[in-house]
Formats: sequence, C-alpha cells, structure tokens
Amino acid sequence: MSVPLLHRWLLAQAVVWLPTLLLLATDPAIPGILAFIVFAMFGSYVLLWRILGAGSTLADAVTAARFLGLMVLLFLVFWHRGIGLWLWSGMILVIVSDLFDGWCARRWGGSEAGAILDMEADQMTTLGLAAAGILHGGASVVLLMLPGFRYAYLFFLRLLGCPLHDPKPRGKGSQRGRIICATVMILLLVVLAPFSPAPVKTAATWVSVVALGYSFGSDAIYLARQRRRGVSPAGS
Repeated sequence: MSVPLLHRWLLAQAVVWLPTLLLLATDPAIPGILAFIVFAMFGSYVLLWRILGAGSTLADAVTAARFLGLMVLLFLVFWHRGIGLWLWSGMILVIVSDLFDGWCARRWGGSEAGAILDMEADQMTTLGLAAAGILHGGASVVLLMLPGFRYAYLFFLRLLGCPLHDPKPRGKGSQRGRIICATVMILLLVVLAPFSPAPVKTAATWVSVVALGYSFGSDAIYLARQRRRGVSPAGS
C-alpha cells in the first residue's frame, strides 16, 4: 500500500465531491448528475483498490461485492427515477452486508487495506444513498451534509498534518464512532423509505446530521487542542 498515493486519492475525493454536493444542493434537477455520481464513484473505488493492492482476504471480496451491489442499486434508482419498496429493500441489504464483511475480517483475518476499503465503501454508501434520496426520494438537501462532513474533515486533517487514512484521533475502533455510524445508516434508511411521511423524513435527517456533525466536530476539537498543546497530530 502506497500511503502517499492514498493521501492523494483521499484529497482528490474531497476536491471532487464537496463541489459536487454543493452543486447538487443548489440545483437537484441537473441532468445526469446521478449518473455522474455513479460512474465517478465506481472509477475512484477501482483506483483505490489498485492503490491498496487489496483482494487478499475474504473480507476484501465481501466489501467489493457490497460496493458493486451499491452501484447496481444506484443505477436502478437512476433508471427508474424513483425509490420503490424493492429498491429500498436492496438498500437495506447493502447496509446490512457491512456487518458481514466485518465478521469475515474477525473470523478469517483482515488487513489495513481491507479496513480502508470498508471505511471508503461506507462513505460512498452514504454519498450514493444521500444523492439518491435528494434526486428521487423526496429528501431534503440537508441530507447532503452527511457525506459532506467527511470531505470537509479531510481538508481539516490535511491542515493539521494528520494522517488522512486513519482519521480517528482517539484510537481505532472507537465505540462512539461505530454507534453513530450505525445510527446514521438506520436513519438514512428511514429517510429513504417510500412509506415514510414527510415529518418523519425531516426528523430523521436532522437527527442524523446532528449526530454525525457531533462525531466529526468532537474529533476536530480534540485534534485542535492537541496541536495547541504542542502534541504532534500524527501521533495523536
């Protein structure tokens, strides 16, 4: 795994996706925007796979299958221009499959590359489903803040000189991070459910945004304080 190439890939994600999210929030009716998102996500993930030299474990294969399932799902949402019950059921499978690749990693062994693949698959799931919700699911543009937090946070890490590929400042496997991530995914499914009434969609959107904003915000404050104390961000 080439860490410098990985850092460039991560910065490129922030450079590409933040303006795309802002453009989408400004005008969700842009022709072909979801198609662009699908193809750009696929291309960038293939590039990430090559940078990491991944594919040596069963967990990597499961993560790749989960990502491909997401791509098919988003293409179908784009094709049908709507999120029906069966497409929403597919979203549940994509999100739940995240538990399976984690189980495979614990049962048969994982790798640092696999952990990064899994994290980026989670981020792209959030990005893709949020975009689908805005374009064809009747969701508020506020939902775009969910993927946007991570890309803004990457710029913050770069400013502090932190390692971009291991963004949690208080140790890997943060229990708080896992709980918030699972909560946000569940709330995202609530927002995208075709039977959810508008007030429920709005409430679920804001709760998920506040929860994820708190997670990234508390990490950013912690790192800023460490820097003021003279502690190297890379070692925090």
